[in-house]
Amino acid sequence: MPNRPSTVFIFPSIKLEKFGSPLVQWILIFILSLAFASGAITGYFEARHALEPLWSDYATNILLIILTLSWYHVDSNDRRYDRNIWLNMLILGLAIIGIPFYLIRSRVQGKKLAAIGWLIVFTCLFTSLNLLGTALMGWLV
Repeated sequence: MPNRPSTVFIFPSIKLEKFGSPLVQWILIFILSLAFASGAITGYFEARHALEPLWSDYATNILLIILTLSWYHVDSNDRRYDRNIWLNMLILGLAIIGIPFYLIRSRVQGKKLAAIGWLIVFTCLFTSLNLLGTALMGWLV
């Protein structure tokens, strides 16, 4: 039997190990899916010139917090990084500062800048999928 890579998802020719364990990858995919779904819900209500219900925003934010903290927990365990209460609160309260701080502290020398670069790419992809969901639903409705 041929030796196959342990992590093969949607694109078999791309090695996704640099993004973490398979569980980390799935959490990141769920976060991007949530961005698209949130945008689609917003687009649906905007196309009907209606107010988006608060439960939608609350549910999206709670799911995003759960997924972000799950990513942080799994990634730090995979890297054997010792989390502390202050960093936990910083990631929960000020993710825009806490996540880059965690990435810089948890990555080995030489991979810190790449981690920040991938964070920027992920943030752009998140925003683009949110806008795509809004535009697509606005166009369909």
